[in-house]
Amino acid sequence: METVAIWHEGMAFEGRSEGFSVPMDATPPLGHSYGPTPKHLLALALAGCAGMDIIGLLKKNKQLVDRFEVWTQVLSSEGEHPIVFKSIDLYFKFQGSIDPDMALHAAELSQTVYSGVSAMLCPAVPIHWHLLINGETIGEGSAGFTKLSSVYQTTFEG
Repeated sequence: METVAIWHEGMAFEGRSEGFSVPMDATPPLGHSYGPTPKHLLALALAGCAGMDIIGLLKKNKQLVDRFEVWTQVLSSEGEHPIVFKSIDLYFKFQGSIDPDMALHAAELSQTVYSGVSAMLCPAVPIHWHLLINGETIGEGSAGFTKLSSVYQTTFEG
């Protein structure tokens, strides 16, 4: 994977990857909000990665999803730099008549086996997820990847 961030003016950058462009900027007073901040993009990457896992698993199990959204709620540190994510809540919101057990299983698999973005973030910041179908909370849990420790040991120790 290769990406580039090209500075335009002020705090505005254009991120490029695989032929796609994404504007980035800081919020006022430093920037002009020409695009999302890098931290917003990180939260979006988490939502998109988890969402792709879940919708893929449900499609594989022939579930008919009318609407699916992944919301993030991020609590950040304040005051001293660096300002970092302290906690993340993911909300998997479904509309339609899907099997709650299948949706719950898909969310659990996403946050314990498949989501690479969750796996990279959860050693540094707690990620808690909530599953809602037609406005009703069906279940919740926390991201945790048992295979992660062996990946990091191989990568960083050897």
